[in-house]
Amino acid sequence: MHWKTLSKQRLHSDKWQDITLNTFSTPNGITGTYVAVNKYHDSAAIIARNNHHEVALISVYRYVIDEEVWQVPLEAIEQNEDPMQAAKRGAKEELGVWPQTIEKIGEFYPDPGMLKQKATVYELTDLEPLHDEVTHEVLEQEMIVSIQWFSLEKIEEMITNRQVKDGWTLSALHLYKNHGR
Repeated sequence: MHWKTLSKQRLHSDKWQDITLNTFSTPNGITGTYVAVNKYHDSAAIIARNNHHEVALISVYRYVIDEEVWQVPLEAIEQNEDPMQAAKRGAKEELGVWPQTIEKIGEFYPDPGMLKQKATVYELTDLEPLHDEVTHEVLEQEMIVSIQWFSLEKIEEMITNRQVKDGWTLSALHLYKNHGR
């Protein structure tokens, strides 16, 4: 029961994504068009937990919705890079910590109807602070407004009060909360 691609027209391409307008036909003979966003990089979603059992969230400005949103750190997995290494690199670059322990929690597809991208969720613990690793340049480049550590109870409250509304983060936190705990 696969759809057949009849044609593809590239609408936009940059270092992060390729957007195409696809003409398709279904096994039932229906034809139509579909916009697909092909991300060049899968992502590592980072659940960094400190010795106080708090989880790091970053406040990031998102242009499309013109809002600051709380989210877990996300790191693009570079070509030929191990996803676990990408998670460690993200913790170093975005949080200024290096994990001594890392565990894969799960995977999800954030929007399989539109995006060809997978997120792998990792829990990072036994964190060693790295001095001066998070620079203002990194914060500005990533549009990070602030980095804060919250208890899981506080994060649940933030979700209930609609302070955490990023789908990637909600999915990653759900996997984390329900992973063998």
